[in-house]
Amino acid sequence: MNFIYSLKSFMNLKIKYKILVSMVITVLFTSSILSSMCYFYYSYLFEQRARIESQDSLSIITSSLENDINKLYKDVSYFVTDKRFINLATDIHYGDQSSFAEHYISIQSILENTIKRNNLIESIMLLGKNGEFYSILDMGLKYESRIQEELGHTKLYNGITWLPSYQTTIPFFNNEIMPIVFPITLGTSSNLPLIMNSGDASTLNILVFTDTNNLNHYLQQLNRTPFSTVYLADNTGLPLSVSQDSAVYPLLRLPQITSALNKLQGFTNFEVSYENENYIIYCNPLSMNGLKVVSIISKTQLLSGISEIKSFTLLTFLVSLILSFIISLLVSKTLTLPLKKLTDAVQSIDPSKDTPCFIPQYNDEIGLLAQSFDKMCEVIRLQVACIKEDEKLKHEAEINVLTHQINPHFLYNTLECIHWEILGGNSTNASAMVESLGDFLRLSLSLSSKDNLITIADELKHTQKYIDIINHRTHTHIELVTLVDPAIINHKIVRLIFQPCVENCIKHGFNEPSGEVIVSQPLICIHIYKKLDKLYMTIEDNGKGIDIPKAEQALFNKNTTLSHVGLHNIYERLCVHYAYDIDVEFHTIPFHKNTITFIIPFTA
Repeated sequence: MNFIYSLKSFMNLKIKYKILVSMVITVLFTSSILSSMCYFYYSYLFEQRARIESQDSLSIITSSLENDINKLYKDVSYFVTDKRFINLATDIHYGDQSSFAEHYISIQSILENTIKRNNLIESIMLLGKNGEFYSILDMGLKYESRIQEELGHTKLYNGITWLPSYQTTIPFFNNEIMPIVFPITLGTSSNLPLIMNSGDASTLNILVFTDTNNLNHYLQQLNRTPFSTVYLADNTGLPLSVSQDSAVYPLLRLPQITSALNKLQGFTNFEVSYENENYIIYCNPLSMNGLKVVSIISKTQLLSGISEIKSFTLLTFLVSLILSFIISLLVSKTLTLPLKKLTDAVQSIDPSKDTPCFIPQYNDEIGLLAQSFDKMCEVIRLQVACIKEDEKLKHEAEINVLTHQINPHFLYNTLECIHWEILGGNSTNASAMVESLGDFLRLSLSLSSKDNLITIADELKHTQKYIDIINHRTHTHIELVTLVDPAIINHKIVRLIFQPCVENCIKHGFNEPSGEVIVSQPLICIHIYKKLDKLYMTIEDNGKGIDIPKAEQALFNKNTTLSHVGLHNIYERLCVHYAYDIDVEFHTIPFHKNTITFIIPFTA
């Protein structure tokens, strides 16, 4: 009951308050729905795009790093197969140290070349099983006890092994290093160096050192996902390229992360929680040594853009609400002010004017007006609407009928001519005729009562296409000359004015009824100019002349024969469009100058 009473009270309010309240409620409801839909949709879209970009970025990093590691392995393989290294490894294997200095010098060039060829290699050292030590001369190192203690444990690894990054005590290195161990022994049959799976049985170890900072910088350059950390892990999930002093290291050593990475078979992603924060981990395995490229990012940071969307959506909602209230005030005031004036002037309404009809339901300003003229204005409105609609339909039907009274024989004859040109092998002429016919019909068949106007330039182009078709079809050369003031070339006139006139010039001026051509150099000139507020359109030819009485009869008499329907068609369409404010003039000097001039209003 309270709702019904409130509804009745609302409906009896003044119009301006009804409009104000209705618009505010509508905008509030619509804005709420749209804002919620936009927020949830763009949040979902943003999250999916962020995840896809992270996956794509990791794939690019994996592919690039895999190529570089493959190159590193190839470079080490070339290094191992060098004759100088083979001699060195042989002496180490058999415990011959007599050529130590010679080997140290001879190995320098291949050490330096290998370092220069690969961006991942910072330096290379060789450790023999009997304590032999080789490095580049630039390091200037001796195999001191501290170096032996730091690097001695590398003998315990099996196969090619990537060791975690650590801060070295070797003076040559300024940053943290990440060693890669290649255990080498001599083959039993070929006596050539081979990379072994057992570090204990190796003749010597090749230690390739990578600068951890450079490697991380390389990974971040390829990384297109902001706020994410990309690192290299071994087959157990142990981080290799992350310093143990890094703030993110404890997160990377979480059992749920290392365990998941250890079980990894292919590309995967998963989420973990750490210190009240969710992290998304993407991992892609490399094809060698069980290495894995891992990307980890805080879910909050990955989706940070969503908070911006939320803020923007809320701001948009508030702005829409404020603007809707202001606009509602203006609209209500604008709409009710004329109604108040109409209420004051209700007794002085002019029945001859198109007065709107009001159907009142409640006791507002509209209801007061409706009591005095509701029935009267309704009858007037319906009558005026019926009259206007009848006139509109009548004019549209008349224009359409008149516009489409085109002689079909022209089309039949043209198609027949194209047919014979094709049979005769004249494909160029046939193609030109088809192109001209297509352009000609494009305008003729696109006519509509809603768009019955065309620029003078396009009307002249249409006429020229007609001349081209006639010239191709009859193998004559009718010349068309156009004289138009450039200032009015884009002025719009009724369609299809010149082509029917040109058709009459050709049919009745240049040819006899028997078909004989009586003008050797036919010329048609179209002259269009503006004089005062009138537009003059003159079509001139040098044919045998105009029978002016017969032409005037064809112009004004709609019951004329079919051969003269063109002039009457033009005249009727001009009359309908310009409300019969047109004049037509004929002048004739046979075989010299025969003209028909249409004079119409120059309307904008």
